Amino acid sequence: MNADKGDRTVTVTVDGSARPNPGVRTVAGVVTVTAGDGEGRVVTTRHTFRDVIAGHGCNNSAELHAVLAGLQAVSGLDMGDAVVDVVTDSRVVVELVVERANGRPTTAALAPLVQAVRDQLQAHPRTTLRWRPRRHVADADALARG
Repeated sequence: MNADKGDRTVTVTVDGSARPNPGVRTVAGVVTVTAGDGEGRVVTTRHTFRDVIAGHGCNNSAELHAVLAGLQAVSGLDMGDAVVDVVTDSRVVVELVVERANGRPTTAALAPLVQAVRDQLQAHPRTTLRWRPRRHVADADALARG
């Protein structure tokens, strides 16, 4: 990364949990902002979030809620023109939101959540959603399982 002032990267790792499945849903994440300070140094800050979602639901709805919570967590930050990379360990979420965007519909219960995530991603075109193995979202996973 370039250490110029205003140059920044944002990574949001998210995870959702339903205990039992279906059950109580918890969402969590870690927002990591790396930015130049204008004097050639790179500064990294981390913010965490965790919340319990009202009602019972499945793990996939928890994962979708986690993505929404991660997008909400960065919406209040002054991101300038930063690219925001949202990372989840749920292949299902990435498939439902990104890969099936023009494909077959999701289940009726998940459809509103999938659409909400798509809407948020479209509203912020410099935001990506991608899958990584669980070890890459370990901090968010630990918070969600709390």
